[in-house]
Amino acid sequence: MKFLVPMLWTAWSGQLAQANIPWYNFNLWFVPIVEMITGITLAVGFFSRAGAVVVMVMMLVATYVHLVLDDPTLFPLQPENPIIPLITLAMAGYILWRGSGAWSMDLKSTQEEHECPCCGRLINGTYTESGSKMSICEDCFNSQKWGRRRWCPVS
Repeated sequence: MKFLVPMLWTAWSGQLAQANIPWYNFNLWFVPIVEMITGITLAVGFFSRAGAVVVMVMMLVATYVHLVLDDPTLFPLQPENPIIPLITLAMAGYILWRGSGAWSMDLKSTQEEHECPCCGRLINGTYTESGSKMSICEDCFNSQKWGRRRWCPVS
């Protein structure tokens, strides 16, 4: 957004200058590019924990900038208090703690074809419930999830 909207670019430039962030010219271009790349990787769930660490560093700096600066014109579309950086920091902390989820590229890239220990079918996937990983097929997972339990060596 900083590249596309001139008002945001001007505010970003002013934030860097008035908060005395080092390497002004480097950070003016580097940080928005890293923000876009990190946002895309988090959206698809690729290297999510590493992306969460990058976001946490960015949001700590954003919180610092919010607390140091008193000029409300440097924060268009945002409240003066660091509400958005702190919420984003908490969300990144959650991703760092819990991982990227069942639909992420991180999980899909680590899945291998294996045999379901319940019914013996070949499956390629892992079904999760409350963060625990179970390497069973969808039918066996659903029969356990909804209380229609049958014998299964995994349970």
